[in-house]
Amino acid sequence: MFPTSSAPDRSSRSIDPSRNSDRLLYAAQAGDPRARARLFHLVYARGQKYFGLKVAVERNLDVDCAHDLAGESLVEFQKSWKHVRFLDRYTRRMFRNNLVRHLTRSRKRKLREPFHEDVGIRDPDTLASDSKEAVGGSQGQMSDYQLRQLRTATRRLCECDSLTRTILSFRVAAEPMTYREIEQLTGMKEAALRMRMARFCRSVRVDFESRERGQDYGSHN
Repeated sequence: MFPTSSAPDRSSRSIDPSRNSDRLLYAAQAGDPRARARLFHLVYARGQKYFGLKVAVERNLDVDCAHDLAGESLVEFQKSWKHVRFLDRYTRRMFRNNLVRHLTRSRKRKLREPFHEDVGIRDPDTLASDSKEAVGGSQGQMSDYQLRQLRTATRRLCECDSLTRTILSFRVAAEPMTYREIEQLTGMKEAALRMRMARFCRSVRVDFESRERGQDYGSHN
């Protein structure tokens, strides 16, 4: 004869965090102001934890941005919390979507920003140097990642035409010149100057990213 099974004691059941979260959500939706305050605090704290952990693995996310994303996520949640059914599922999706949007915007900004600013090229004399000389005076102030970027940029500069190098030297001088001022000196239209620089910066970035995906920098040092 099989033993009869008794229902497990309620106190012995493991606590389901998501069920507790949903209870707090439903209490807030029912009009409990204290539950609502606790709910908003919980969502903000979870956002801080989620984005804070991502700082260590996402290159385009820093601590300040993580705090901003937590705050933006709370504002977004406050607009729709009355219609949320499952808190954990909703917040996970919201945090993930907000992170993806932030990283996408950051990458697009990177594509628009001059590459030389991203890698810290400021001194026009650097542009006339080869790779070894270019990084020699910067190693104390730059990370390994930035040094590899700088090596790529200076290597490509050695290969590019003199006009491109001249334009870039004007742009990174102690008192940077505008494209309009460079136009007067070179005779090239401002739009052509911008396109020339954009093509160069993009070529450097593509070269760098290609090397980062698997090529060995040791052979270039």
